[in-house]
Amino acid sequence: MPAWERAAPPTARYLGNVANWLKCITLLALKRPVDTEVRVTTKITVEQVQAAVRRYFASMADKKPGELVKMYSYEATTFNPFSPRPELGQVAAARLEREYFKPLTRFHTEFTSPIEVQFPADNVAVAVHTYRSYAKNLEDPIRGKRYNRSVLDGRGTHVFVLDSEGKLILAHQHLSDICRTPLEAVP
Repeated sequence: MPAWERAAPPTARYLGNVANWLKCITLLALKRPVDTEVRVTTKITVEQVQAAVRRYFASMADKKPGELVKMYSYEATTFNPFSPRPELGQVAAARLEREYFKPLTRFHTEFTSPIEVQFPADNVAVAVHTYRSYAKNLEDPIRGKRYNRSVLDGRGTHVFVLDSEGKLILAHQHLSDICRTPLEAVP
């Protein structure tokens, strides 16, 4: 690894590595050939992206049905630390609502780094951050038991695009964990 990469913060190195494939994803998401120039009349701001990331986690904590599903584009993909495979964004949102929106369940997230934002194009933004999340009293309907689930050291990457109406939506999301607590049964 060159010295200049070692000196860069890990998040900057990570964003630099994904910038090229994001341009391809953008063109594919907009269903334009690679050699066609993308023209956009509206730009995304850092504040809009940071607010959208916070709104995502707040909607989990506030348990607003249907709110998560509306945040994803139709073709969005997600990687979740507790799912064994990638999922369509709207399918993942429906699963999260089913798991986390029970009356006794509580969810809380803390951002452990600033939400850094880069713009591969005027209508595409990539947000990267670290976080901790705590879910209490999740229900296992098969076993009839409750448990707690915590991510102590998680990383989030969110790729936002502007839809045809100028609304900021998720085209891709990757939430991962470096350290999580074992599932803890609730007495």
